[in-house]
Amino acid sequence: MADRLSLIEAKLHEMDASIALLARRIDGLQEALRQSGLETITQETLEPGVSVAPAVAQSEPGRADATRLIVLVGRTCIVFGGAFLLRALTESGRVPSSTGVWLGLAYGLTWLIVADRARGASAMFHGITALLITLPLVLEAATRFQVLTSVGSAIALGATGLAAMAVAWRQRMHELAGAALLGGIATSFALALVVGAWAPYALLLIVLGIGALWIGYARDWPWLAWPAAAAATLATVAVAVRASATPAREEPLLALALHALLIAAYLGSFLLRVVLHDRHVGAFEVTQTAVALTVGLVGAFTVASARGLSTVSIGIPALIAGTVLYIQTFGRVAARRGLGRTFYFTGMTALALTLAGISLLVPAPWQSVVIASGSLAVGLLAWWVRHPMLALQGGISAVVAAAQSGLVGMATRTWLGTFDVWPSIAAPIWVVLAAAATALAIPRTERREEPASLVSAARISLAVAAAVGLASVVLTGVGRLVTDSPIDRGVVATLRTVVLAAAAVALAAGGRTRRFAELGWLVYPILAIGALKILGEDLRLSDPATLFVALALYGVALIAAPKVLKRA
Repeated sequence: MADRLSLIEAKLHEMDASIALLARRIDGLQEALRQSGLETITQETLEPGVSVAPAVAQSEPGRADATRLIVLVGRTCIVFGGAFLLRALTESGRVPSSTGVWLGLAYGLTWLIVADRARGASAMFHGITALLITLPLVLEAATRFQVLTSVGSAIALGATGLAAMAVAWRQRMHELAGAALLGGIATSFALALVVGAWAPYALLLIVLGIGALWIGYARDWPWLAWPAAAAATLATVAVAVRASATPAREEPLLALALHALLIAAYLGSFLLRVVLHDRHVGAFEVTQTAVALTVGLVGAFTVASARGLSTVSIGIPALIAGTVLYIQTFGRVAARRGLGRTFYFTGMTALALTLAGISLLVPAPWQSVVIASGSLAVGLLAWWVRHPMLALQGGISAVVAAAQSGLVGMATRTWLGTFDVWPSIAAPIWVVLAAAATALAIPRTERREEPASLVSAARISLAVAAAVGLASVVLTGVGRLVTDSPIDRGVVATLRTVVLAAAAVALAAGGRTRRFAELGWLVYPILAIGALKILGEDLRLSDPATLFVALALYGVALIAAPKVLKRA
């Protein structure tokens, strides 16, 4: 009997030990789960000799992810079911169309609120679901049900898009931001085409574009701004085309306001970030600035010209903006950021605004005289303060003045056209030529910390404008002296070759000095143009006598010009 009791006591002791060991194992498992966040359990968290099956540890996360995905899909199906229930009630007539549309919009935006309060994949599913409910509903509300006007649908799209992008910003989900932006763009273009009113949707796309720009800045999503800017620009172009048509299909004053808003919104955002926040200039800022200025100014000018409106309302803001930006460039930006990319970005933007303002305010052709005079003044200022960017801007201004004065058109007709009377030379052309030649005579502007290529680019611009203009004037003057009416085309071809040859030698002589070194860079291009001209024009039009003169003088230029350049 005692042996049996001893055996029972031994068994009970073994059971107590086993239960204690099991309790320690459970405690170790619970502690590991708390510390590792339900991921994996390491061997060190358990009692010695306790092991966990690797297969179980590896299979649980995958099984949990699959289960979570199925639950999210099921929840999404239920949400869509509610949307289709509202649609069925509306189509059956139990709920009025306007009430059904507003209930549907409220239902979709409710799931955006749920997405804002959720986390991870759940937030993404709810956000995408809200967009898939709301965007098609706005499209149908404005087209099929005709509950929303073009302005109302644009407001609804804007509220949905901005709310979704705000949720994406808070949740740091760039996928949701991209879906909201691209969905808003696609729906806006579809509505504009169907409804036939582009102005409300162009305004919407500008607003969405600026929202995408700043969200991209805040979360370092630079790609988000590109499609938004492209859509806003394209819609603004469409408004300009429709407002310029006959009859006008968009309100002209509203079109002008949209073009001004495109420029102000993007340039204001860039300058606020670059000038006030001291951030760097990137490829998007440079590209969109050029595009916004071109589309905004050209589009506004086109609409104003087509509708007989004054361009003063465009020119004055552009000129004021350019002046203020010049002050900021040489004051705040130069002092805080130095003479780097930001300085040149703001400076060249100021030049573009200033040139546009002058061109829109001063009547033709006197704007070329004002710009040419300004080019000369800027060149003198660049030499005085030794600033290469000012020299570059002076050269660019000279080229713009040459185009506006008619110099480019006169030179093209003189050298490439056929005519019975030699082209006349208007007074503004003489002013532009004098300003370009005088600016070229100003000594070079150099600064060690900035590349010399800037000065060279400026002086090349001046050299090309002066050389083309003076050669055209010489050709016209000589042509009037030696040709009779009717003008023989073979004689004209020979005269052109003779002037080109003389110009090559004259440029080589001028390029011998350091001050006019850029003139020497034009020698070989002019000689190459002369060779092509002889092959394409002289051999075809000139008689043997005039062809002899052309070939002889061109041959002299080929020999003399390189030798003159070598003496430099």
